[in-house]
Amino acid sequence: MRNEAQLPPNSELSYLDASKVISPAGALSELDVLSADGRKLGSIEGVVIDAAARHVRYLSVLTSGWFGGRRYLVQADH
Repeated sequence: MRNEAQLPPNSELSYLDASKVISPAGALSELDVLSADGRKLGSIEGVVIDAAARHVRYLSVLTSGWFGGRRYLVQADH
């Protein structure tokens, strides 16, 4: 699957740890990522922001499993 996300040419992306990002629901690190049927898929580990545009571009999602976790970047507007 190809990534179709297009960023402005002067965009600068920055990573923020989810424990440092506070939302109305609390720190993002305390929130779970759920599937459409309500199963826990993982947790938010961090966010990638475009500081100039003041926009969250991606969520870093950490999943758990028998042999360790995996990290996925998920577009924030999906």
